Amino acid sequence: MKTRSETGAQESGEVQPAPEARLPSLWRSADYANWWTSNTLSALGTSVSAIAYPLLVLYTTGSVAQAGLISAASLLRALITTLWGGALADRISRKAILVCGQWTGPLIAGLLGVPGAGIALIAPTAVSPWPCT
Repeated sequence: MKTRSETGAQESGEVQPAPEARLPSLWRSADYANWWTSNTLSALGTSVSAIAYPLLVLYTTGSVAQAGLISAASLLRALITTLWGGALADRISRKAILVCGQWTGPLIAGLLGVPGAGIALIAPTAVSPWPCT
């Protein structure tokens, strides 16, 4: 005896797709797997830096207010770049924006690691590049 779910599709006249008509999994695509992995690592790095930079300022200056300013500047940066990025995406190739964005993030983060140059970029008067001074 057939259950209602087994006969329901046949009685209503719905056509069931053939098993071979299914789309292949995205995980079988090397391009997609590489994109997903790099995007995940990028998001992890961004999340860690959102915590690390204010802690760096707090450690080097001892000022909670300056650490808060760094966090606020990061949020303000995200707001401004998101608004401009949306308008830019309507006018320029999305692929070019993705490629440039994925390269500029690590370059700026690397610049922040250079004593003096990165710190001056974040807060010119707030933090000394050398913790012992």
